[in-house]
Amino acid sequence: MKKNLYLIIFMVLYIFSKPANCQVITTNRNAVGLEHNILFNASDIYTVVQTGAASLSLSNIFDGKMSPSYTSSSPSASNPTIIEISGLPKVHTQVGAWVGWTTRYWGAKRFKIEGFDEYYGNGWTILANYETTDYTGNDFFISCKAGAYTKLRYTFYEGNGTDGKLGVSELFFIHPEATSPYNGLFLSTNESWKKQGSSIYYSNGNVGIGTTNPGNFKLAVEGVIGAREVKVTTDAWADFV
Repeated sequence: MKKNLYLIIFMVLYIFSKPANCQVITTNRNAVGLEHNILFNASDIYTVVQTGAASLSLSNIFDGKMSPSYTSSSPSASNPTIIEISGLPKVHTQVGAWVGWTTRYWGAKRFKIEGFDEYYGNGWTILANYETTDYTGNDFFISCKAGAYTKLRYTFYEGNGTDGKLGVSELFFIHPEATSPYNGLFLSTNESWKKQGSSIYYSNGNVGIGTTNPGNFKLAVEGVIGAREVKVTTDAWADFV
């Protein structure tokens, strides 16, 4: 009986001795989640080029979802799958930024991640290199070297899938000082953004079709408009429908 009582007292003292605030949040120096991933919808916002016979779905690996894309064939050292993203904001990583990838299955066995640094020397820097070393996990992230990376290059030489096939759910570049949370996934009236998979752009509440600069027009179209009927009025809009 006394033993159980001592155990209860010990547990109570232990619980109340722990700090009241144990929540971990993302800071400049610490990444908790993907909310500061500047690659959300990268294929619409930046310039993304993929080469190699074993291709991945670009819309899948930048959409913020963890549903993976799998290659139908296997990348190789002589014919790797390369995804290069250019046009990234020239913002110094300062004290913390992270690059990586994740998948459900068939993670990368041999790969390399490089960044084009425009702060220290204007050249490609290797951020992670498993070109000659096997990696067995289904997710990977690493802290970046300090720099301002305007391009990223992911090179996949071999996957852990059947016959070396590759699976990727998301590519990410977590840069807390270069973006606000989930920028590129949520539309704000204060940001310019292209609707995924289309030529529709939003900019400060205005819409552009075929143009990224609708200016002060609520709707700007670059191209020919086809319509059955167009009504133009100089009167004030009615306050009813």
